[in-house]
Amino acid sequence: CTRTLYVPNQLNMPFFEQKNDYKASISSKVFAPVNFDLQGAYAPLDHFALMGNGSVIGFNRNENSSSFNQFFVEGGVGVFTSLWEQDNGSDLIRLELFVGYGLGNTEVTRPSSIFSSSTLPLRHVGSYHRKFLQPAIALRTRNFDFGFALRFAEINFSKYRDYSSGILTGGGSYNFTTLEPVMMFALGHNDWRVIGHFGYAVPPIASLEEYNNATGDGGWSGIHFDIGIATGIFYDRR
Repeated sequence: CTRTLYVPNQLNMPFFEQKNDYKASISSKVFAPVNFDLQGAYAPLDHFALMGNGSVIGFNRNENSSSFNQFFVEGGVGVFTSLWEQDNGSDLIRLELFVGYGLGNTEVTRPSSIFSSSTLPLRHVGSYHRKFLQPAIALRTRNFDFGFALRFAEINFSKYRDYSSGILTGGGSYNFTTLEPVMMFALGHNDWRVIGHFGYAVPPIASLEEYNNATGDGGWSGIHFDIGIATGIFYDRR
């Protein structure tokens, strides 16, 4: 029953080793009934990679009282390296740095009172763009990965509108930054992994008021736990 306009998507952390490495994944957040993140990455050159991400969250219990929908797409470029060669020639430590840009839209409908389902609905709509910088490090073995990333994001809601019973009651823009630390783990063998991400979005003090305005209460909306499956070149290339 809060105005939550920004929910972080899953971080794309391919952790490549060399040219022609690739990764594709699909995952889902555990808190929302209908949602998925699609991600892909490819290294056309040694130490250079491209990524693309898409995210959809849809929750619609009753279109007149409570619903949540968010759509987001983004692309990025990055550099990577790896260290500590293992017996099979693959490196244990992976390092990367990505930058990117994305576009999103969120629409929230909720009752004006939590005590009565017959109250007139409130509707909040926001279109936004996001720039990000994402350093990350991981340990990659034949059957297990563990990594950590910190996404620095700048979010700009350039088109934000409030409605009450279909009547426009307000609008404007929100601009804030977030720090989004994420832990990643993955289990599998060679070409396939089951992946999990646990992360949280927290604003610096200077962005706290704008962030709270855009997320309702600035609390649980920043937590995300994602589970999915990925394919790609993870360890043994032979």
